[in-house]
Amino acid sequence: TMIISVKAQQINGLYGIDTLAYSTAEDYLNDAVFNQNNELFVAGFMKRSPLNGGTVSEIGTLSRFDAQGNLVYSKSTTFEEINSILRTPDGHLLLTGRGTGLLCNGVCKADFWVSECDENGQFLWGRSFGNAINDGNDIGYAAALMSNGDRLVVGYYYHSSYNLKTFAVRLTPQGDTVWTKSYGMYTGQQCGYSVYVNNNDDIYIGGTTTVGGGLLLMKLSSNGQLSWAKTYVTPAGRVLKIFKKSD
Repeated sequence: TMIISVKAQQINGLYGIDTLAYSTAEDYLNDAVFNQNNELFVAGFMKRSPLNGGTVSEIGTLSRFDAQGNLVYSKSTTFEEINSILRTPDGHLLLTGRGTGLLCNGVCKADFWVSECDENGQFLWGRSFGNAINDGNDIGYAAALMSNGDRLVVGYYYHSSYNLKTFAVRLTPQGDTVWTKSYGMYTGQQCGYSVYVNNNDDIYIGGTTTVGGGLLLMKLSSNGQLSWAKTYVTPAGRVLKIFKKSD
């Protein structure tokens, strides 16, 4: 059994003291990972509403705690929200989430963002993905590693002609695109929220769908070819994590 514990403390500049300057202030922790020295890295975002109205700001955050639970740093990022954090074989942190879209038609919609930084929070590379029309939000939710070190990130993207579709991207360790794929019907919503890669580089994506209703699970080959997709009818639900049984 593992128990995670950090000291209660105020993190000046991002949390705590700055909340008095806003009408509402919310902070979210979306994912966490340890390094080999038992240091803890947590990622999420903060949401701030100005006292006199105006634009609500959402800023992705990355924090590091030492093995004794003391804060090492807490940084804001160019992400709007970091949904997952994954430690890579070379000791880097792979971050997946959303950021402001590159094109804006009146209102800026979110783009699917992925980037990599070192343990000091210095970014090494970053990529964004989204449709050029920018008519809806494209968001990254989860990541996994291929056997050769390639990075695999999944989420969904929106298009007015066919609503939400599951989206997957395979990148090299340097952030170059190997392939991008989308999956789903031309109607309804098919959203990817989790991913697992086995020892044979078979890819499993879990999520939710409005087509048939309920939980969504699909299997892909290492090149992104769809092997099968299954839905499990429930009133509502999402596959948020996929684990391998110990046997």
